[in-house]
Amino acid sequence: MQDEQDFSELFKAYLDLQLSAFDNLKLVTAVLTEHEQSHQCYRGERDGAPWYFVQWQEQVIECGKTNDYAASIALVNKAIPFSSSEEIDVPVMSLQQVGYMCMEYAHFDHC
Repeated sequence: MQDEQDFSELFKAYLDLQLSAFDNLKLVTAVLTEHEQSHQCYRGERDGAPWYFVQWQEQVIECGKTNDYAASIALVNKAIPFSSSEEIDVPVMSLQQVGYMCMEYAHFDHC
């Protein structure tokens, strides 16, 4: 699938990270913005729990449960009911800021 290859290529440096769900949302937004890819961010519900998602190229990038502090990003093939989800504005960070954020997590993880 081309979308899976595009996803893997864009996010290869970040796929092994475990950040908070909202930080994953900021990371995905930063990477897609840097590569001039249109996308929308949502807070929706999955299995009765609130989650963060990004709609991108008719695909969904899952960022984790809203209260998760160790989530990974993933491309999912499940249909997300965006009509019942809330579109949210996410601050756009530069990739340098994303790098600093990841370093902070790495430092916190090993303290």
